[in-house]
Amino acid sequence: MLRLVYLYREDTSMPTCKGLYVVSPKDYSGKTALCVGLALTFKEEGYRVGYMKPIGLWTSILEGEYVDEDSILLKDILGLEDSLTDVTPYVAGDRILEDIAKGKLHDVCSKIAEVYRRASEGKDIMLIEAPRNIGLNYLTGLTYRFLAEKIGCKALVVSLFESDVDVGSIIQMYEHMKLEGLKTIGVVLNYVRRHVIERARSIVPQILRSYGLNVLGVIPRKTELVAPTVAEIYERIGGEILACEDKLDGIVEEIMIGAMTLESALSFFRRAINKAVITGGDRADVALAALETDTSVLILTGNLYPDVRVLAKAEERGIPVILVPYDTYTTVELVGELVGRIRPGDRKRVDLAYKLVRENVDWRSIIGSL
Repeated sequence: MLRLVYLYREDTSMPTCKGLYVVSPKDYSGKTALCVGLALTFKEEGYRVGYMKPIGLWTSILEGEYVDEDSILLKDILGLEDSLTDVTPYVAGDRILEDIAKGKLHDVCSKIAEVYRRASEGKDIMLIEAPRNIGLNYLTGLTYRFLAEKIGCKALVVSLFESDVDVGSIIQMYEHMKLEGLKTIGVVLNYVRRHVIERARSIVPQILRSYGLNVLGVIPRKTELVAPTVAEIYERIGGEILACEDKLDGIVEEIMIGAMTLESALSFFRRAINKAVITGGDRADVALAALETDTSVLILTGNLYPDVRVLAKAEERGIPVILVPYDTYTTVELVGELVGRIRPGDRKRVDLAYKLVRENVDWRSIIGSL
């Protein structure tokens, strides 16, 4: 029977700088955007700021090595001299279990602690970004207890507020961290839509305070930050453009899956504007219904070429059509990765992330709680 055994060295000395662990209970909650805004705010206030993403996910290849682009982004905007392997000691691919089985991760936490001590020298604040899914931490042994005892950081939870259940997920994460000794300084609600923002500013803080959690910010959703362009989607998913190759500058605010009956398709697609519709290439009826509504791009899966009527309608409506080899689930995952993503060199989104944090987050209380 395979047992996961991780090597923790006995050196428990901690750096004098303050560590802030930015973590979320749900994927695509804007951790990186918050780190960007906090990093630039703290730096502007005169603090020496460092950054680590101990466990990353490979999103690009640089000089033949898998890298997490979030690490490149923060390294660049902070002007860090640390190597990318120090900023992100372990970049996970699709086969983490195989890495564990081969013993590649048995001392990864000790390496992370060593790198953290080096990176934090001469710094006042270290921002530590959690991976997309906290389960990655537990696969590698980077538990909340390890973060509390060996790194000595405190946690800041960033969460979406799309439904009341999200508040329950915040509480669940907070209780888990409390059980393992990781102190939580508060919560930032991110990408909050206009129709729920008053609830996010009133009843949500009231409920969370009853559990001992303070809401330290409510950041409104800004389309220009969270919505990728069709061109960015095409760059990520590849494939073949079948129509309107010159109209890739539209934005995508919603992702909708065309898996319903023809009878319900039209009313379903009319619920959203500026959307990407993902459906099988053999679903001409659904594709045609999508093209009758406010759609930014039609993505056809399975490498199934569509009926000629679909391409004719797309050209008539000026809506790009992209054909990809993936199944629908994989395509949705790939497109979803771009929501709220700030690519290295994207100065416009970097500036917007900074402005939103500066204006909507109680960053002074965050500093005071470290």
